[in-house]
Amino acid sequence: MTPPNIPNHPPAASDHPASLAESYLEIACDNLPVVNQALRDYGTTSLSAYLPTLLSDAYPSYQPRDDLLTVVYQYAASLLGSPIASRAVEDLARHPVVLTNHHGVDYFSQSVQGSLLFALPRLCGSLRATTVPVFSCGIVPLRSLTYPRGLLIYQGNDHTIERLPRRLPLFSKQFRTKMVSAVPAFDTRMVNKAEKRSHRMMKTGQIASRLAPTFQTIFQEDYRAEPVTTLPSYSDQSVVVNARMWRRLFAELSNVPELVYLEQENIVAALLEADVANPRSLAWGVLFDPKLRESILEALDGLPGCW
Repeated sequence: MTPPNIPNHPPAASDHPASLAESYLEIACDNLPVVNQALRDYGTTSLSAYLPTLLSDAYPSYQPRDDLLTVVYQYAASLLGSPIASRAVEDLARHPVVLTNHHGVDYFSQSVQGSLLFALPRLCGSLRATTVPVFSCGIVPLRSLTYPRGLLIYQGNDHTIERLPRRLPLFSKQFRTKMVSAVPAFDTRMVNKAEKRSHRMMKTGQIASRLAPTFQTIFQEDYRAEPVTTLPSYSDQSVVVNARMWRRLFAELSNVPELVYLEQENIVAALLEADVANPRSLAWGVLFDPKLRESILEALDGLPGCW
């Protein structure tokens, strides 16, 4: 993939905010035709009206989706309860569209904003759905850009703004190259250590001291909560912590969709386990039918995005 043609000297932050935003939007349009097309087609449309257009009816699938819905229900019910799992399955059956992020407790601004945007039609009542389903990638290291190793902090003092977001680790350095899927659960001792480190970072001015109550709430009500600390893996803990923090974002609203943040590898593994035993499944054919496998490899050879 050819990298975007980003100028060596982008607009300065001291520029007028409106002109700065317009300059960056122009760069995006020059390098991303899909952004240009979306603005041409929907540029005068409100976000709440535009977002439902992304949830068009799906094309017929080669196999029924019942097995996917069953796996999602079992996975979500084990961590978030049967009522939420049932609602997620109903939404997926009606609108088979999900977000895809990196797995872990999500503090990354782009993916948090993506979840908020995806939830907007549900919050505004323009879409009949009560969950925000996310199938997130677990085979990413804890040190990845989204920083599943700990917390990303976007509020600092004026003299530290260039160094934001700040990173507050929960897991020690020895885990930074481990995949989220394979990381063991964090415990109360690790949470206590992270909380003490947040106090030191506030004292030294690395992060804003006004965040102290927020840290206290997150650590006490989410990370130390018994439904979280008793789980066997960080992957499972992330599902529950993300859901708990999401609800707190909308504490004063009654129609908030539930965030159902599931690791996609767990879903795929369960589906493959069933499909490799089914000669009529697509996975079986690709794996065990030499003629079909060779045809697919030939068709996909050299295409962008294929390994």
